[in-house]
Amino acid sequence: MKKCRYCGKELDSNLEFCSSECENSYRKIIEKGRHKIKYFISGIILGFLAMFYGVVSSRNCMIGSGIIVMGVTVVLLPFTTSETTALFGNKKARFIGRILGMIIDVIVSNDGKIKSLVLEDRKNRKFTREEFIVSWNQITKIGDDIILVDTNRGNVN
Repeated sequence: MKKCRYCGKELDSNLEFCSSECENSYRKIIEKGRHKIKYFISGIILGFLAMFYGVVSSRNCMIGSGIIVMGVTVVLLPFTTSETTALFGNKKARFIGRILGMIIDVIVSNDGKIKSLVLEDRKNRKFTREEFIVSWNQITKIGDDIILVDTNRGNVN
């Protein structure tokens, strides 16, 4: 079954969008994306070069700086693959790209279920990276720029 290219809703017809609003929103995002792609590629290359220099010169701070540059690039300019866009729609694919930029690690049980997420503290703008572990049952909602956690359901580490 075909899906709307913007919102990901299933379509009954051969159309590519479920409404003219979705089509207009999609076209605006594509135009903005074309302008930002050079910054995305530059950020990834700059981060990789900083990491490579850190490895060659044995400087951990340069390796960390490269990782930070690439992470910030992915969070601020969340480009997604065409497969992800086709599966979820452009709107949800960009959302997923932003969330993956905040997640450092996923802890999975032996049966393949997500136990907890290791997240980056985005309020901290210093060169140090703070991270914390949130149990999956504590997460109440995942938004564009925030993950809501119910601290009454357990401890956040």
